[in-house]
Amino acid sequence: MMCKHNEIELEVLRSIVPTREDRELLNTVSEKARSLISKFLEEVSIGALITLEGSYAKDTWLRGDVDLDLFILLPRENCLNIIEQGLIDRLEEWLREKGYIVQRRYAQHPYLRVFLDNVWVEVVPGCRVDDPSRPLTPVDRTPFHRRYVVSHTTPEQRNEIRLLKSFLKGIEVYGAEIAVQGFSGYLAELLVIKYGCFRDLLIEASENWRPRLVITLNEVEKEYVNKLRKMYQDAPLIVVDPVDPGRNVAAALSYRSFATFILAARLYLEKPSIKFFHVSRGKYLIQSPGEIVAGTADRTENIVLVTLSSDEPEPPDNFWGIARRVARLVKRVLEINDFRVLDHSVYVNKDSTRALIALELEKRIVSRYKLHYGPPAWNKENTSKFLEKHLASGSIGPWVDESGRLVVIRKRRYTDALDAIRETINQWLPSSARKYRIKVSMLLGLLDSLHRDELQWLEKFVTKRPQWMNSYR
Repeated sequence: MMCKHNEIELEVLRSIVPTREDRELLNTVSEKARSLISKFLEEVSIGALITLEGSYAKDTWLRGDVDLDLFILLPRENCLNIIEQGLIDRLEEWLREKGYIVQRRYAQHPYLRVFLDNVWVEVVPGCRVDDPSRPLTPVDRTPFHRRYVVSHTTPEQRNEIRLLKSFLKGIEVYGAEIAVQGFSGYLAELLVIKYGCFRDLLIEASENWRPRLVITLNEVEKEYVNKLRKMYQDAPLIVVDPVDPGRNVAAALSYRSFATFILAARLYLEKPSIKFFHVSRGKYLIQSPGEIVAGTADRTENIVLVTLSSDEPEPPDNFWGIARRVARLVKRVLEINDFRVLDHSVYVNKDSTRALIALELEKRIVSRYKLHYGPPAWNKENTSKFLEKHLASGSIGPWVDESGRLVVIRKRRYTDALDAIRETINQWLPSSARKYRIKVSMLLGLLDSLHRDELQWLEKFVTKRPQWMNSYR
């Protein structure tokens, strides 16, 4: 299949398709990493299959934006025991003793990132299984995914996948992790396999995609559709995994990311611009905190920040999950106390030591008094209860308004949103967040202490409109 491209897409491809030098470098690093891990396994007498996975192995990676994924696939019969008995701990210690830079990351089981020749190599333990529908760990399907993508794509289609990934990155919906809740790399690959060309996918999404959409890649999967519909009743998109039809590849996708992709596809097709692709993103542009508030005028007075801080790095997915829950509870506390929340956002910094929750309110300070409506006067039972309560409460009134309802003026418990959060924190803060240092402040009170990645997130929250949407003007 030959796909058509406009000048913008050709320009993007020139930027993202790896060169021969890129491929030679990564091939050298991958062989070095494989040899290194093989030596470790030999020393500790563990038999395993070492495989290259991820976008590099599938040849769908973007130039300048790749981690090598090296999998240690252990025998099924004792796989979990070896992992749980500290395989990664031993490997981390062994690599550090040899002078390598190592980072520990977490999924269901911990894994490592090792820095080799200016390339990060992710070393992931898993189990060697024969049936991808019966994995012992979530990563056990990965080799089957790699083989499926490689066998179902041509070199030309892999460039279409690269275009799609750059587009998804540009509109900030790339990645299945909880921080993004977007399109995984595998999902992007399957969508191109399904629709053939980047542009054809955008046309289909912009014209026909609606929530509760189900996509299958072959006939045999259709028997699983009803089962998946029941399992994922709230999912905007179900994409049946061709190697494990009992699984939804799009399970992590949020309504926000689904809708953003549909809108961006439509706007791009109407007015193409390189701003939709990640190659248009420059380096960090904010030079000082003052730039964030420069164009916000009096809105900054109505932005509240809640921070959760930890002395040690937290597992990112756990931290994101806790921060999102805290955000929902803070929003509920504010709304119960008559503070209207216009927008809110959550962010965990790159060091995973601080989570930030920003809430923009219609008004941070509200009046002391508010109207409280009761039943109509002809509702005998409820009218009596209303009168008994408010005649003795110190409320102003009651009286009958023009519609025939009883009304009183009541004092609000809180007039400042900050007080509403701070003074009730012990009532609503979940137990999972109690180990963190909690701070509640106005935007301006915390701005100078934020790091650059935090400022970048906050700038997006304050300005609201994504850069790619400006191309539509």
